[in-house]
Amino acid sequence: MEIKHLLFLVAAACLLPMLSMK
Repeated sequence: MEIKHLLFLVAAACLLPMLSMK
């Protein structure tokens, strides 16, 4: 299972927009 990989993708998708707004 690649649950960690999925969580990493979700975290990246959530953090990228926040970093772009900054």
